Amino acid sequence: MEPSLKQLQVLADRYGVATVYRDGLGRECRPGPEAVAEILKALGCPMDSPIEAVETRALPPAVVRFGDGTSLVELDPRVGHSFAADLELEDGRSRALPAGDGAIQIPDGLPHGIHTLNLEFGSVRESCLLLCAPATVYPPERLFPDRAWGLFLPLYAARSGPDSGVGDLGDLERLMDWTGSLGGSLVGVLPMNAAFLDRPYAPSPFTPASRLFWNELFLDVEGVGGAGAADTVDYRTVMAAKRKVLEAAAAGSREYRGLVEEDPYLLPYARFRAETERHGTGWKIWPEGPRSGELTVADTDPAVQYHLYVQWLFHDRLGKIVSQEKPGRELYSDLPLGVHPDSFDTWAHPALFASGVTVGAPPDVMFSNGQNWGFPPLLPEANRAEGYRYVTQTIRRQARFASMLRIDHVMGLHRQFWIPEGGDPSEGTYVTFPADEQYAILAMESHRNRCAVAGEDLGVVPDGVREAMARHRIQRLYVGQFRHPPSSPSQEMVAALNTHDLRPFAGFLEGLDIDDRLQHGFMAPDAEDAARAQRTESFRLAAAALVEAGFLRHGNPEPAVLLDAWLQWLGAGPARLVLVNAEDLWLETRAHNVPGTRDDRPNWVGRSSQSLLDMEQSDRITAMLQRLTAARQPVKEKR
Repeated sequence: MEPSLKQLQVLADRYGVATVYRDGLGRECRPGPEAVAEILKALGCPMDSPIEAVETRALPPAVVRFGDGTSLVELDPRVGHSFAADLELEDGRSRALPAGDGAIQIPDGLPHGIHTLNLEFGSVRESCLLLCAPATVYPPERLFPDRAWGLFLPLYAARSGPDSGVGDLGDLERLMDWTGSLGGSLVGVLPMNAAFLDRPYAPSPFTPASRLFWNELFLDVEGVGGAGAADTVDYRTVMAAKRKVLEAAAAGSREYRGLVEEDPYLLPYARFRAETERHGTGWKIWPEGPRSGELTVADTDPAVQYHLYVQWLFHDRLGKIVSQEKPGRELYSDLPLGVHPDSFDTWAHPALFASGVTVGAPPDVMFSNGQNWGFPPLLPEANRAEGYRYVTQTIRRQARFASMLRIDHVMGLHRQFWIPEGGDPSEGTYVTFPADEQYAILAMESHRNRCAVAGEDLGVVPDGVREAMARHRIQRLYVGQFRHPPSSPSQEMVAALNTHDLRPFAGFLEGLDIDDRLQHGFMAPDAEDAARAQRTESFRLAAAALVEAGFLRHGNPEPAVLLDAWLQWLGAGPARLVLVNAEDLWLETRAHNVPGTRDDRPNWVGRSSQSLLDMEQSDRITAMLQRLTAARQPVKEKR
C-alpha cells in the first residue's frame, strides 16, 4: 500500500528528507511526492508498510561526546529505573556503566574512539554507537605556527620536460623542494585516488575507482617518455606505457606482502581490479557470481600481483616523500565526496551506498539548471550500523600522508542533495546527514594522524555549517575572485584566488568563465552584459582597495602587477594559509574543469604550459613568491 501524503510527510521527517527547501537562487522548492517516495525507498524505508517504518528505540541512534567530562544519555521513559548498561570500547575492552534516574552516565576519561553502548531492560537489548572525540580537529598552528603559504597544482598537470606525459610523484617531490626553498610550507594537489583509465574510463579525480586506494598513474616510472610535449594528458596511452614497466617490476616481487597483511581491503581490491579488466565493464553488468562478490580471478593472477605491487609502491613512495624533514614537504590533500558508481567501494560495500539516486546540487547563480554529479550517495543509517569503518578508512588513508586535508563539499557532512536516478536536479531534494558523528570521526582521525582539516564551504551553505566548522576548527576557504579586497579572510581560513573549478586569475579577469557558462547553457544570453559589467566593476574595486592599502601604485595595472599585489595583500593578511595556484604565476587562462560538463568538454586533462624547470628559472616568478614570503612574516614592532 502506497503511503498517503500525510504518511509521506511523517516518513520524510523520520528519514531526514526535505519536503521544502530553498535553492541557490533563494526560491522555495517542493519536490513532488513521487520524488520523495523514490528517495525514501533509496534510504531503505519499507514503503509497502510505511507505518512500521517508524520505530521507537530506548537509545538514540548514536551518542557523540566531544572533549572530556561526564555526560548523561537520556533514555526513553518506558525503560524505567531497572536496567543495565555496559560499554564495549573500540580496542575490545568492556566496562559496566553506572545507571542513574532514567539515564546512563558516561564517565570521564574514556579513550577517543567509536565505542558501542549496550542497554538491557526486561527482555529488550539495544545498542548504539558512542563516539568519543576531541572537541576540535588537530590544531593547525601545531603544523604551521606562523602564517604559511603553499602552491597548488593538479599533479597530472605538472611537467618536467621530456616526461611520460603526466605529472608524477617525482614532480611532486621536486615542486615541494622548490616551494620550500622560497619559504613556502606545502604543496596542494587534487585527489590522487585510484581511477578507471581504460575500460571503464573515468579520469575525473572526483569520481575515483576507490577512495581507499591510490592512482598508480602518478608513480614516477623510469623508461617511459616521449609524451612530455603534449598539451593534454592521454590517460589510456600513458597508463598503458607505465603499466608495461610496472608489470615487469611486479613479476616476482613480494615486497607488498607486509601491506597485504596490514590492510584487509588490499587483496580484495586487487582482485576486483583484475576482474574488472577481465570483463572490460563496470561490475553491475557482470555475471551474478562476481557481481555478488564471488570473484573468479586467482590471487596469483599477474593482474592481481600488479595491483598489489603498485599500491605498495605508491604507499611507500609517498610516505618517503612526506616523511622527510625538509621545508615544503607538507602535503595539502583532497578527499572527494563520492566514488564512481562502478567503484571497488560500491562493489565491496553495496549495503553502504544508496541505489536509484545520485548526488548533485540545486539551481544556483552559477548553474541555473542545477547539477547532477552522477555518483551514488552513502546511506547515513547503514554507515552508522557498520560502525563507520568505511568512512573512517577513507579519511585515515588520506590523513596519514597529509598535513592538511581538504574535505570536498563540506556541507555534505550536514546534508546532501539527492536526485532520483534518471531525473533532473529540479526533482531532487536534501537528505539530512548526522553531522556531529562525522565531525567526531574527522576529529579523531585528524589527531591520530596529526593532520589539520579544511572544508570546501562554497556554493549553497545551509545555516549551522560554518558555525560547526568554527566550533571544530575546520579551516574555511576564501576565494578572492568571489570575495575581492577589501573583503579580507579571517585567521581560520585557507585563502586563495581561485579553485580548480574556476578559470585561473587571468582567465577570470578576461571573463572566459562567462564564455563557458554561455556556451554550455548555464547562463541566459540576456544576462551576459550584466555579468561582464559586474566582473569589470569587481576588479576595479579590488584594484582601488589595493591602491588604498599600499600594494598598488594606481588602479589600472597590468594583470601580472594586479596578481602580484593581490597575493601580497593576501600574504599580509591574517589567513593561516595562502594557497597560490601555480598556473596563475604565468597568467594561464585555461580551466581544468568546467562543472556541469562531461562529454561535451574534456576536463582534468590540461597540462601546465610551463615546466617545473621553467618555473625554477623564472626570475619574475621567483621574485613574486619571495615577496609573498616577506608578506607572510610577522610585522616587527617598533622600539
